[in-house]
Amino acid sequence: MKTQPAEGRKTLNLEFNFGAYVRDSNDKSQVLCVPGEIILRVNDAFVYKTETTGEPLTSTFENEVSLPLAGNVLSLGPVVRKGPNKLVFEFIPRDSSMEYEIELRFSRVMDQAKLERTSGGTFQGGNLSALEAIHNNEKGRVAIEKTVDADFAQDRPWHHYPPVSSLTEGDRKALLSALKGKADLFSIGNFPKLIQELKAGTQFQATPEVQKLLRKGLEKYLKRHKALNLLSLEKMEFLLTGRQEVLILRKGEEGFLVNLDPDDAAKAGLTMDEGSVLAGAVAQFFWKTAYARNPQGLWERVY
Repeated sequence: MKTQPAEGRKTLNLEFNFGAYVRDSNDKSQVLCVPGEIILRVNDAFVYKTETTGEPLTSTFENEVSLPLAGNVLSLGPVVRKGPNKLVFEFIPRDSSMEYEIELRFSRVMDQAKLERTSGGTFQGGNLSALEAIHNNEKGRVAIEKTVDADFAQDRPWHHYPPVSSLTEGDRKALLSALKGKADLFSIGNFPKLIQELKAGTQFQATPEVQKLLRKGLEKYLKRHKALNLLSLEKMEFLLTGRQEVLILRKGEEGFLVNLDPDDAAKAGLTMDEGSVLAGAVAQFFWKTAYARNPQGLWERVY
């Protein structure tokens, strides 16, 4: 799916909307979200998963249904490559026998607004330009795969590292060592470096107030637990994407790759805000993280 328009305007991003719904049999203008699960994968890497319930959905001024998954390509982070990217939107209904409508829409975000004169003499428009829409009647599990060109995405050096097709036991131990290095950042002595790395990411907003909460929470946590301890290698799962990155997940369940329990944080005396900030900082390094091997054979955290 090409993203550059013919009019000469430049595409800055792509917005997407995805979801499943049913219409009220008595009032077709009433739209209800279908209960189930939405999964979005980008370039064969797990990115996002969310539950949907049966809440009413609204319609826009153009009578489009406001779908439960709304986002844009750049917000997906470093997993997006400059050039072609494979996106898979999947929906798993809670009731596999239910018939429903499924929609996937893409719009360009342009660098210039386009205004058109209406029949009433006024102007309307904006910097969004509809690109493609898919609307089907479905039943059961469904997946829609699209390849989109993201020429506006950042071209990162690791995107050009050699792809990883297999992992040796030595590779797993080297990845564990790289994770250990990130866990060691969670100490008072390494606090300035921790803040520096958190600021380099996109998920954690390390404002001065947040930094104070993080330091207080970390001090309390370390008095009780001494260190942020990694899970054992046996409790981690290493997923190959066929590309440069290796995904590292907690095996068998969602969760951190370290032993950080909310109850332990509370027992250590952390306030709710301190515990939330500490968990957010830990999540940046230890929740579905990814590493790539550079040409020198060293593993680098890439997201």
